[in-house]
Amino acid sequence: MKNILHLYSESTFDSDLKALVSRTQGTIQNIGVFLPQNEGCVATPAPELSIPVHSSPTPLDSTKHFQYDQAVRKCAAFVGQQVNLSEVSLIHAHSLLAGGTLAHALLLQHGTPYIAAVTMEDIRFWHDNPLRSRKLLVTVLEKATRVIFLNNNFQDFVASRLSDSDADRIFSRALTLHNGLDPFWLQNIHIHKPVSMIHIRLLIAGDQLSPKSLPPVLKAVQLLRKRNYDVSLTVVGCAQQSAVDKDPSVRFLPSPTLEGLFQILRESDIYITPAPQHATRQYYAEALSQGLPLLYDPHNGPDGLSPDGKIGYATHTQSADDLAGKILLVGERYATIEQHITDLHPLHLFNWDEIYRGYLRVYDSVGGV
Repeated sequence: MKNILHLYSESTFDSDLKALVSRTQGTIQNIGVFLPQNEGCVATPAPELSIPVHSSPTPLDSTKHFQYDQAVRKCAAFVGQQVNLSEVSLIHAHSLLAGGTLAHALLLQHGTPYIAAVTMEDIRFWHDNPLRSRKLLVTVLEKATRVIFLNNNFQDFVASRLSDSDADRIFSRALTLHNGLDPFWLQNIHIHKPVSMIHIRLLIAGDQLSPKSLPPVLKAVQLLRKRNYDVSLTVVGCAQQSAVDKDPSVRFLPSPTLEGLFQILRESDIYITPAPQHATRQYYAEALSQGLPLLYDPHNGPDGLSPDGKIGYATHTQSADDLAGKILLVGERYATIEQHITDLHPLHLFNWDEIYRGYLRVYDSVGGV
């Protein structure tokens, strides 16, 4: 039985890791090391998993440029003390920034191969730190046995930052495996009634949604209301509220529970997908499960699930005029779009019972123990 060492941090969603571990345990042996990313997170216990877990005492804080390499070396030493790496077949780094940099160090020290996932946190870091990412993250990608993209559009983003030769080397070992949905969503798939939209209810949502994503959306709502369209907007997961939060057509809500999100989606008509640099996690797959058409950044579409115009529209999310026009276009074609969303159900690409088999195939293809 192969031993797989998982390297994960606060940015790894517990539900995703638990879904993978619970389905693979027994076929493989899962081991985990939890990597705190901030000084204040050193005492944070690792999530409760059905795997042996060690929690590194050394924070991997990528904002501290000159201390980061030293922190990676300390983490590598800690892992070498806690885990018998000679018995580890493969390291699964659940991000490039934390897990990937550590996995690369362990490869150099112990020869243990690794696979690395490209996450939204990695995309945000790369967007904000292009020069540093070129040195830090490209090395991790180049040395990974396999690269896992959680979103086809993350692959597009990375490709746009690489030379052709680098892209050819990296993408020859890449594949896309989505993070799955909680079974709740697959058990409660819903399609909106295809009726003309008298009142257009918009939703933009994400974990730790950046206020920078809001002004064009808020302006688009104002433009439509000035044209006498009945439009309302719900903003979910943005800690900083705008001055327009007193507008009765706009409401701000904290990040919801699963049941709360379910209710919000059922009360909405169109989901606006924030760009990767503006949210740590988006809810577009959950939105599709509830029949919501999508408006999305051209570089952050719905994972290549459907051509543009079928289940929603690409829009320049920094252009209020373009957003307003696409909102009206979705309203005009709502019944047709709903039919295309129906064709996607039951959303097998987001079913953990299918996804974990993809990971087992990857695990089986690499590692020698």
